[in-house]
Amino acid sequence: MWLSLILDIPKSTIKCFGKMTTSESSNPTGDCEVADLQQQSWTSFPVDIRNSILAKLDYLDLFRAKTQSKVFKDLIDSKDFHGWRGKVREGLLTALYFFFTEDKVLQCGGFDLSSKKWRLLPPLTFLPITWKPDQDLFIENFLVCAKGGLACINFSESTDKERLIVFNPLSREYRELPGMTYRRNPVLMHMLVNSASQSYQVIVAGSTKSGDEDLSKITEVYDSLTGKWKRMGDVPGSGFSLNDYQSGVFQEGKIFCIGYVDDRQTYRGILGYDVEEGRWSRKWTHPLTFSSNYSILQLLECNGEVYLFSEQSKDRHCTEHWVDRLEWTGDGDGKKTCELINVIKKEVETVDGWSLEIFGPEYTCVPYSDSQLYVFKAYDYTGVVYDIRDQGQSVVALPREYIANRERMFNSLHPILFTIEPSFSTKV
Repeated sequence: MWLSLILDIPKSTIKCFGKMTTSESSNPTGDCEVADLQQQSWTSFPVDIRNSILAKLDYLDLFRAKTQSKVFKDLIDSKDFHGWRGKVREGLLTALYFFFTEDKVLQCGGFDLSSKKWRLLPPLTFLPITWKPDQDLFIENFLVCAKGGLACINFSESTDKERLIVFNPLSREYRELPGMTYRRNPVLMHMLVNSASQSYQVIVAGSTKSGDEDLSKITEVYDSLTGKWKRMGDVPGSGFSLNDYQSGVFQEGKIFCIGYVDDRQTYRGILGYDVEEGRWSRKWTHPLTFSSNYSILQLLECNGEVYLFSEQSKDRHCTEHWVDRLEWTGDGDGKKTCELINVIKKEVETVDGWSLEIFGPEYTCVPYSDSQLYVFKAYDYTGVVYDIRDQGQSVVALPREYIANRERMFNSLHPILFTIEPSFSTKV
């Protein structure tokens, strides 16, 4: 009965443990209104009771608790807590956006597929940003990817020198990776996490360094088990065949991305990198003959399937948005064939004066549920949700936090198509 009473305590009461003061507390002195609990010390509760209470708090509540009580800070920062809390599903954020707070602190938010609400991650105050980013410059050098509770961001201060940092936004741990063997800002950056070995890999390819075609073909992989970079197979085709900033998608041991598939760079297509073999494979290449220099071509993953979101021009004032599911056929060592199965086709109006080559794609498509995709304008996040099965659609409201921080937001040159699954347990 006592356990049942504890577990039914409202969040506002739970937050007063350790004599915390919060804006949500009805008593600004931090004294609990429940007399029996007021006499109890937090540390006197059995560990399983404490964990059951903390399970009722989301990660933002936990971080508020850390700032108000040393008891909570020591507990939430402990490895034991990270291991236990890692079993709790914290959420799954899509439609990600980044902004700097008024204090120049980087923060990230997105739509939580679990709770169906817009949420923020805790401010990234722990990251070692030693320079104050110029917003316009940061857009140009900003590249990000994420997997399994970890994220990797390129905090470059110049276009010919990368600075990659891997971090866990909940455990607040980070590692600045050593410089790549071939210094340049990559165009493709992807991340893989092995939960069994508690390790990860960061795969980078291409280069933004002008005038050096050799660098633009290099692929390197950082392995957290060795702490070193290793050069792998070169990107196929001519120099700078990868010139779209992107994170790629992973399916069945392959990383798929968009690049030029012919030496003359007349049209783009789908390229495949075999992770186990460490090389790009011609048999996983599929040309997209309808593509042009300024067409939107984005690969995304939803519920284990890979989709291609594209913009196909009809005339000066009208284009069509297509979403096609990729299906590869063929076996053994033979040539693979990719079939594009259309699931969404929508006519949209173009915006006069919009410069895609300068500001990046106008639209972005991300997963919204197991059977829905969210197509939004990358610069104001207004958009619609499409049901893949029946092509029904609905309008999506902007998050309150987004509206409040709109003027301080920035957009990466590559569309952020992946999801972030926060977790305390994933090791850096």
